[in-house]
Amino acid sequence: MKRIVGLFVGGCLILSSVSAQNEKMTQDKLGDVNLSVQLPKPFVFSINQDKVYADEFERQFLKNINLKEDPISAKDIRSYLDLYIKFKLKVQDAKDAGLDTATAYVQELQMYRDQLARNYLYDRAVTESLIKEAYDRLKYEVRVSHILVLVSPDASEADKKKALDKIEEMHQKLMRNPTAENFGDMARNESEDAGTKSSGGDLGYMTALQVVYEFENQAYNTAVGGISPVFKTEFGYHILLVTDKRANRGDIKVNHILVRVLNKDENSDTEARKKIDEIAANMVGGKETFENMAKTYSEDYNSRYNGGAMDYINTAQFVGDIDRQYWADQAFTLKKDGDITVPFRTNFGWHLLQRVNVRPLKSFDDKEMHSMLKMEVQKNQRSQTSVDSLVVKIKNENGFTMNQKAVSALLGYLDSNFMKGKFDEMSIPEMHVVVSGPAKKPVKTEYNLRKMEVFHLADQSYSVGDLCTQLTYNSKAIQGTKKEGLDRLINAWIDKTCVEYQDEHLEEKSVEFRDIYQEYKEGILMFNRMQQLVWDKANNDSAGLSTFFAVHQGEYNWGDRFDIEVFFCNDAKMMKTVSKQVKKGISTDSIRREHTKRNVLDYAYKAGKYEMGDTFLFVPSRVLNMLFDDAKSAKPKYRKPGIYSIGPVGDDFVVVKVKAFLPAGPKTLDETRGPVASKYQEQLEREWIETLKMKYPVTVNESVIQTIEAKLVIRNNTRFTVQHLKGILVGLCIFLASTTQAQLKTSGPLLPPKYVDGVLVVVGNKVILRSELEENKMQMEMDMRGRNPDDIECMVLEQLIVNKLLLHQAEIDSLPVSDEEIEYTIDNRLRYYRSKIGSTEQLEKYLGKSIAVWKEEIRPLMREELMINAMRNNILRDVKISPQQVKAFYDSIPMDSLPVIPTEVEVAQLLVIPPVSLESKEFAREQLESVRKRILRGESFEKLARAYSMDPGSKAQGGLLPEFGRGEMAPEFERMAFKLKTDSVSQIFETEFGYHILRVTKRRGERVVASHILIRAENTNDDITRALYKIDSAYNLLVDNKMQWCDAVKKYATAGDRFMAYDKGTCGYFTDMRSGMQTLQFESLPPDVRKIAEKMKPGEVSQPALISTEDGRPAYRMIYVHSVTPPHTANLVQDYSKIQMQADSKKKYETLQKWIKVHRNNNYIRFKGRTFDCENLKSWEHE
Repeated sequence: MKRIVGLFVGGCLILSSVSAQNEKMTQDKLGDVNLSVQLPKPFVFSINQDKVYADEFERQFLKNINLKEDPISAKDIRSYLDLYIKFKLKVQDAKDAGLDTATAYVQELQMYRDQLARNYLYDRAVTESLIKEAYDRLKYEVRVSHILVLVSPDASEADKKKALDKIEEMHQKLMRNPTAENFGDMARNESEDAGTKSSGGDLGYMTALQVVYEFENQAYNTAVGGISPVFKTEFGYHILLVTDKRANRGDIKVNHILVRVLNKDENSDTEARKKIDEIAANMVGGKETFENMAKTYSEDYNSRYNGGAMDYINTAQFVGDIDRQYWADQAFTLKKDGDITVPFRTNFGWHLLQRVNVRPLKSFDDKEMHSMLKMEVQKNQRSQTSVDSLVVKIKNENGFTMNQKAVSALLGYLDSNFMKGKFDEMSIPEMHVVVSGPAKKPVKTEYNLRKMEVFHLADQSYSVGDLCTQLTYNSKAIQGTKKEGLDRLINAWIDKTCVEYQDEHLEEKSVEFRDIYQEYKEGILMFNRMQQLVWDKANNDSAGLSTFFAVHQGEYNWGDRFDIEVFFCNDAKMMKTVSKQVKKGISTDSIRREHTKRNVLDYAYKAGKYEMGDTFLFVPSRVLNMLFDDAKSAKPKYRKPGIYSIGPVGDDFVVVKVKAFLPAGPKTLDETRGPVASKYQEQLEREWIETLKMKYPVTVNESVIQTIEAKLVIRNNTRFTVQHLKGILVGLCIFLASTTQAQLKTSGPLLPPKYVDGVLVVVGNKVILRSELEENKMQMEMDMRGRNPDDIECMVLEQLIVNKLLLHQAEIDSLPVSDEEIEYTIDNRLRYYRSKIGSTEQLEKYLGKSIAVWKEEIRPLMREELMINAMRNNILRDVKISPQQVKAFYDSIPMDSLPVIPTEVEVAQLLVIPPVSLESKEFAREQLESVRKRILRGESFEKLARAYSMDPGSKAQGGLLPEFGRGEMAPEFERMAFKLKTDSVSQIFETEFGYHILRVTKRRGERVVASHILIRAENTNDDITRALYKIDSAYNLLVDNKMQWCDAVKKYATAGDRFMAYDKGTCGYFTDMRSGMQTLQFESLPPDVRKIAEKMKPGEVSQPALISTEDGRPAYRMIYVHSVTPPHTANLVQDYSKIQMQADSKKKYETLQKWIKVHRNNNYIRFKGRTFDCENLKSWEHE
């Protein structure tokens, strides 16, 4: 894909170069010729007075032809001309029918336009430059110290000035003696950043995208050893000192051993040092591996049970935490993989690190890197830069002016209600008096205040009255002075107005936007008109359908059929008995009950009307083949109604009851309604087109068509003219731009635009667009790497056709899909997206729209998805597999093709998880209390969450959780979240996860957006030792045969919780999640369990071993192997359930294929525009 995009971009660049050169040559030749007279645009055809110009026709033609196939021919152009004229005729008819003013159409169109416009309402050139800037900065790490004077963004002007004066005085002192030592002293004495004050303001190393943009700019724009000017961020005023700058060292993966120092006698610093030295000595001497030492001795319980293995880290991710940066720096001192550091000390204790791998910074051209940078740029303060740049351009291009006098006049009338966020428009008088001249003889001039212009943009004036309306929308209290508050609101209004102006004029400003939007407008109109006059009419016009069928009845016929009942018996004796019972008229149900008492596989039954071609529905098909072979013979035996003992057929003895032989004959309308309706639709469309041709005169400009043919057709299949190359590149560039801007995955949050004339297949009243195929193909290529792309295209297209067929039939059958189901599905998907992306705000930024708009857009797609599933379930709901069918399925597999079932086992585990001691809980609480105090002193909640929180799901987002409502969180967490005031920090509280502090940032009705920091109390060695004693007791009782396994689990095991798929009630056995079976293959066991169980014999219990649960807690575990079944050829005795599942899957597949075959022939299915060389599509009808 990268190569294709590169080719397109390269083509676009060549095109622009060629065009520029051609323009220059043309101007050189023309010299002083008057160019004021422009030639009329060439048009291809006109309908009434509406013309389709050559550029539009070429663009659509090139977009809808496959350039990779045969060279373009004149026939291709003529065929497409016919299609495009028909398309435009349908669009014109839709407009004349008033469909372009229908409410549903207008709403759908507006929704799409809003979605598309978002891609054009920022300065894209600025965004790309910001991405490049971020990458260039990522290549370096900068060490900075800073001094902060706190001031709120909404502080008064006086408070801001006071803070600014204070820090400017500091800056002046520093510049008189600009040394690092002097800076550190001043930071310790004067800085208001409590987190770095004691370290002389040292934040350690940082890189791009980690701190607020203003801070990052100063850090990278200040030379090493230099001191920045005073600058402002949302936290207050800063000065920073750059002490070092180094190349980004990449990310490093390490193994870790920690021996904690808790300042207790039993684990003093001296003892901890002695212990870490002994561990290091064992590894240096080659006695032990790092992995074993970590598993045995490390007190970092997040990595201990993985042999000390940690994820990739880098120094800069711990910005502001010098202790952790020092820890990471030790890893980077290691020269090669496998090297181990000497023991070193931090505030956490004594450490050893082993280097595993170093991963350098990816290149700027790496697709994943570029996508990450774009997402980060668009979600932080940089994104506003692109919008600001656009606003500046709009102001400059459209004569923006500001009338400060009007603002000053309004300011004098604003009262305390304005400051409280309760502005009352009625408090502003209609007239305003200005006094001028000398005091003794003042001159009073009266103005209409509400009509005074505040600002002017393009041809629009915005008045004080308009501003008053805007002020009524503000409900927040004003921070700072009255003037500051008014200025902020006016600036926001101006920015919003500029962006709205750009939105309103996008069709004029962007050819790309105009073309894509026009395609969608016309595509919907055509589709809606087709729905009215063709698809719905064919389904609802029963009289017309009957008349059509009467004319074409000879085209719809049955072949020869047998109406039969077939009885499959286990042996000749049963066949004889069954034959007698059928002749006596005994019910089939009674016959079945009698002959399945001994073995349910001894008997089977099948009944129906079958054509020769239906053998795939009849298992075994040999019976049906035999009946039709006999029917074709000179003296047929089975054509007459009767009961026949056929004898052995394969492994069965067969009795056939022939109810009737039905000779070939015509079908009734009810028997073939689908295919007839499909053909009727074709006729309706042809008649409609002929009517349109008579209604709307079409004039084709033959000379322009010939020019296009000369331009696009490849002469002699060997060379391109420059003009032809240019034409193709124009199409490619426009196609690339349109897909880049507007095309997103249908399975993702955003919906793609519908490409007019991009229809590949019509299925009933549904269409499959080229964009759908490409998007789904790209997704499958990602999921199935290494597969032939052509094969993937065929697979994807057939699946799309089947889904459209299911959807079409679901609508015909009116399968119910409730609004509640749709809403439930959307909410579940929304929760999933939030869990992956973070907060609602981040998700909305990613989507480029509000959640409410996204839900409205996705709702039709969800309805379709649910209807497809409902239709599939409806088709398969009666599919049940009987024991006879299981046996028949098994018997149909040749003996030499029966699979070999690998070794299977029944394995259980007994887990003992040590409870956390009160001492450890108190230590964790003290750690969190220290973090909470730093937040209250002004340090960033997000920064401290990234550094200290033990919640892996929110740590990287600065503690930010997905939006949640009641019933979605732990009870204690929920109670705190719903009683806490917005933007305040909670007291410490405990849940089953550990200790938390919480900050609520936003409320949306009964939903909350919050951040938290989690510190989990960790087990001491004493806790773990007590758990070992407990599991040892169970182990000794088991090996001495004094207790059964299930009894041991019930007495000694720790009960399962939300972190463990572990059930004491099932004696701890591992089970298959789908089937519930306890008999598993070794591959289905967790890898660490499998490693142990493979070495054990049936009845054995493993020695207790220390492991880590999924949430990182230590636990002791024993493994019990109940049984081992050696590898064997699949058979009904040992593997009945597995064979049953396979037989059930096959039966469902065959049932669905039967349904597809019937409805494929009963529905209008046509391929448009191109032929697919696909074996699996040959049975589908092509046009």
